[in-house]
Amino acid sequence: MKKIYFLLFLGMFMINNTFSQMSFKGNSTQKSAFDLTEKKLNMLNNKNLDTKVLITAEENDMMAKRRRSSRSRGSSSEGGLYASFGLGYGLGLGSQNIDGFTDQTSTKTSTTLPASTTEDQINFSLGKGLCINGAFGYMINGNLGFELGFSYLIGGKNTATNTENENTTETIVTYTTNTIKKNETVTTYNASMFRLSPSVIISSGMEGINPYAKFGMTIGFGSFYKEASENGSKRVINKNSGILLYDSTTISSSLRKDQYSGGVAIGFNATLGCAFTVSDNISIFAEFNMINMSYSPTMSEVTEYNENGVNQIPSSITAAQKQTYYYDTLTSSTTFDPNASPIALKQSFSFGSIGLNIGMKISF
Repeated sequence: MKKIYFLLFLGMFMINNTFSQMSFKGNSTQKSAFDLTEKKLNMLNNKNLDTKVLITAEENDMMAKRRRSSRSRGSSSEGGLYASFGLGYGLGLGSQNIDGFTDQTSTKTSTTLPASTTEDQINFSLGKGLCINGAFGYMINGNLGFELGFSYLIGGKNTATNTENENTTETIVTYTTNTIKKNETVTTYNASMFRLSPSVIISSGMEGINPYAKFGMTIGFGSFYKEASENGSKRVINKNSGILLYDSTTISSSLRKDQYSGGVAIGFNATLGCAFTVSDNISIFAEFNMINMSYSPTMSEVTEYNENGVNQIPSSITAAQKQTYYYDTLTSSTTFDPNASPIALKQSFSFGSIGLNIGMKISF
């Protein structure tokens, strides 16, 4: 019996030792942990898969941010150099009036009574007209930048018309005459000017649609032109016989052109605009622009003058008298020199405008 118990104990000891060796070999070779269940292994594998998906999402997010940054550079919202060009039109702002520059109509129906006259004051600004513009700028960051703008003004015409109408009847001894007369004088002012506008830019820095504002100085170099033309006609009829006694479609005609130049115009500008991203480097913009500026020329010159088709230079106006010089202060003199150029006080002319500009911006 004792031998049987001994043999059973010896067998159990050998079996336990065998299982212990199998557990050690399993830990060292084939499995990361012998006692891990299949469920835990699946959870570990799923965790690894989730980690890989998370890394891919981060990469995609970084790529999306780079794409958005690239798009925003097209609107200069992330900083850098850019150039722009566009076209606009401005309406007159800060209008003024000039003595004699009025719309006037007079009608005369009696040889003994004065004519009836209606006169309207004209307010105008030489800053109105078509504007070709461009700029070079640098954005320090998405919200602040500087710009040097340049533009060329092709000014619109400002016109005043003076019309004199006469339709009178007069008895001369044995017959009566009817006189029909018309005289019209048209005066126009228009300008051209090159303008520089250094400005500060404040931008929202938004992507896709980027509102912004600009403000700064405007410096102008240019001239303006005055043209006055006159045309008259007269017709006289014998009312008793119906005979045409006098008929002329050009009893008087004249044309005079003056150019005003010299000096520098200085003013201020302000702009509200919005840029719309088109591609990585290109955006289009629309702007409301306001310029407050005046100009005082230092000289004027008669460039053309004729009466009834006959040139009046230099017969009526000498070479020296073609030019007039303007000063802030004048000292009067009793001596008149026909060979000297006339002088006069300076006068300021409005070049203000408010209008719309559209164009394209290219970022570098």
